Amino acid sequence: MEGHEKDFLGQMDARVGHWLQTPDPDYESDNQIESDSFFDGWLLRRMSHNAIFDVGGVLVDESLLDVRFACVPERCSPKVERGKFKSCCADLTVYLTTRERKRLNKYRKPLAKYMLAREPRLEKRIKGKKKKKKFWLDGDGDAFARPKKRCVFSLIDSEGRIRCHLHNFAAKNGIEQTDIQPVTCRLFPLILVDLEDGRVLVTAMNKDNYKAWGGKHPKFFPCLSDPELPPVIESMGPTLDWLFGEGFAAELSQAGALHRQEKADAEKALASEVEGD
Repeated sequence: MEGHEKDFLGQMDARVGHWLQTPDPDYESDNQIESDSFFDGWLLRRMSHNAIFDVGGVLVDESLLDVRFACVPERCSPKVERGKFKSCCADLTVYLTTRERKRLNKYRKPLAKYMLAREPRLEKRIKGKKKKKKFWLDGDGDAFARPKKRCVFSLIDSEGRIRCHLHNFAAKNGIEQTDIQPVTCRLFPLILVDLEDGRVLVTAMNKDNYKAWGGKHPKFFPCLSDPELPPVIESMGPTLDWLFGEGFAAELSQAGALHRQEKADAEKALASEVEGD
């Protein structure tokens, strides 16, 4: 693993640090135990293949360099003919930490007014006989509700594309995005893992690791299955910089190229030694 002088890990957003250390509500379920077991094996394989490198204290999975991603809401929206495709805004469960629930609750009244004017499907949840003050929560109170089979805060625009009301609400009211939008939503398809002892690993959902997160194969997501899309470290560059500080995405790209070159040189040198013997 290559060392880098700049401390990017020390710049990690404090809200993300808290989120990382908060277990999902189903962390003791059989499915979660199975996912954790898969993750342990996956991480061991990545380390044994020298596929983890260091960028300013942040551990990076080499596969992050290969993942292609861009948001393509015109392909995955429930309002379009999407076939087998899934949408992160319609088909995935988003759990909320206690702090994320509190941050949302600060905006409960203006959010209710905003959503009521834009989402008729939420009328009963917001002002009906069985109205809910925290209309965005599911029955268990630990995740976003999904009325009509999509996220409570999802928006279907005039062209049938799926978007995010929270993102728009934050922009309209001058609210910093993470003060209202869950970390999970900001990260997709990036994955952050707390490895304990102060170590943090960043990767992205791909065909080799999706079982570790209890997710679906990337082939079911149009934003992850098109080789013509841009590299995720470019399309999610601003998010990577938000996570670990300005310049992290660029440093990651350079460090990744160096890591791969050093691996190739080492393999070439080893092959020459074998031939010499």
